[in-house]
Amino acid sequence: SEHQHQRYNPLKGEWVLVSPHRALRPWSGQTELPPVEVVPEFDPKNPLCPGVKRSSGAIWASNFIPNEPKAKDQHQREYYEKYGRPLLQDYVKKELEKKERIVYENDEWVIVVPYWAVWPYETLVLPKRQIQRFVDLDNAQKETLAKALKAIVAKYDNIFKCNFPYSMGWHGAPTGNKFDEEMPYWTFHGCYYPPLLRSATVKKFMVGYEMLAQSQRDITPETAASILRSQSEVRFS
Repeated sequence: SEHQHQRYNPLKGEWVLVSPHRALRPWSGQTELPPVEVVPEFDPKNPLCPGVKRSSGAIWASNFIPNEPKAKDQHQREYYEKYGRPLLQDYVKKELEKKERIVYENDEWVIVVPYWAVWPYETLVLPKRQIQRFVDLDNAQKETLAKALKAIVAKYDNIFKCNFPYSMGWHGAPTGNKFDEEMPYWTFHGCYYPPLLRSATVKKFMVGYEMLAQSQRDITPETAASILRSQSEVRFS
């Protein structure tokens, strides 16, 4: 897996180029000390903070999601029609058997660096029991999900001893006028996309080749998973 190769993302029907040899270049980028950040535990002016009321009157994050779930919907549906099982539940079983890309695991959830990851420390938050939507979580799943998210964020921060930046979101079965429809092929899951690559100041950017041709990563998902897995679940420890 240390040679240049491609990996297929069955959720989106796309390929990613893995080029771990790129990390062996003599110069790995300028090393700088991370900036000192003072981040409040709670910001009443931040509409994404838990408990803060948005301009619409709703509390917590927006229910808007981009168009990417459309591709995931199609490929999960096709897989289910062919095999009679949810794609991501089969994937969870394979990751639990292999235990090569698992970063964190508890009774209800498993967090992995997916086989097809594009971003250096990208992770996928997956339920061990089939769930279609966020609202389907029972109390046990809610409590263990909170522990899982706290653990992965602490692990991120511990890699480079900084407030590790990332974009994160949830994908689940469609709601709105389809809320009452059963979609057994859809598995609710979360995605973390962090940009940091080699240090607190060296980020991965999508360059011309990736934007015009194919996504590419510089370290294997297995290496990234090993680094994340070795981090403490207690921040900065």
